[in-house]
Amino acid sequence: MVTQQKIWNFILIKMALSVVIISVLFVILPEKIVQASGNIYYVSTTGNDSNDGTSLSTPFQTIQHAASVASAGDTVYIRGGTYRESVTPVNSGTSGNPITYQNYNDETAIISGNDVVTGWSLDSGNIYKAPINWSLGAGNQVFVDG
Repeated sequence: MVTQQKIWNFILIKMALSVVIISVLFVILPEKIVQASGNIYYVSTTGNDSNDGTSLSTPFQTIQHAASVASAGDTVYIRGGTYRESVTPVNSGTSGNPITYQNYNDETAIISGNDVVTGWSLDSGNIYKAPINWSLGAGNQVFVDG
């Protein structure tokens, strides 16, 4: 005859065994993180923004152009060189699918919002002048020797 105590013991053993099996499955089975596989874009100082930017042989020239087409899950590889531009991304990534901007391999990419002023000529004495295409405003600056 089956007693109430034997039934409870059987239920407890089944529950304990279920917990052990589920725990083992969580340890053995790898956790899968599902992320969208995004596009890869390349930027190079020798590129062209009319390129498709999807290969090392057809890179964009500006980071801004890549930032205007990149979307959630995409990666933008930036080749070495100095990029004289301000970058304002158009799209946003998500916590699970960020837009990634990174240097290509071990190349050094420098993003400088400064333009090089060229065309200097002697005006008079120790005064030099150069033509510039700036609108007047508080953001305009000239750096001498760096």
